[in-house]
Amino acid sequence: MIAEQEKPKIDWLEKLTDFAIANGKNGCFLDWHRDTVKNYLAFHVHQKTIVFVMDKNEPVAMGMGNQCNADEVSSYFNWEPTNPKGDTLVLLDVISTKPGAILLLFVEMFKKWPAGSVDVVGFRKGKKVSITSKYIKLAASLC
Repeated sequence: MIAEQEKPKIDWLEKLTDFAIANGKNGCFLDWHRDTVKNYLAFHVHQKTIVFVMDKNEPVAMGMGNQCNADEVSSYFNWEPTNPKGDTLVLLDVISTKPGAILLLFVEMFKKWPAGSVDVVGFRKGKKVSITSKYIKLAASLC
């Protein structure tokens, strides 16, 4: 048995960066430089606006949320800080690689940002969509 202090340290930011680059499809991180992806994830880690699901110490789903006012939804592209008083939550760069993981991701997201307390939106193929329970079930069926 390896003593706790002797166990190798895991760099979670590196692990999440690898996951994002390997699995970001449909526009998530497409053609982004590795350092940009890492900085983006670090930005969300610092804000506590990243949520991820692990299976056997490997990421299987992740996404970010940025709270803002409804008229500021498109500003998330500028890496704007989250506004805890905003009336809208924008879900960003949701990635899932294992069946069921996206449902766990949404459960964790809605623990952090309780459903009903704000409107929830995301972008699909460049168009804003409202995130409803129907959309969550559809997303889960695609994994």
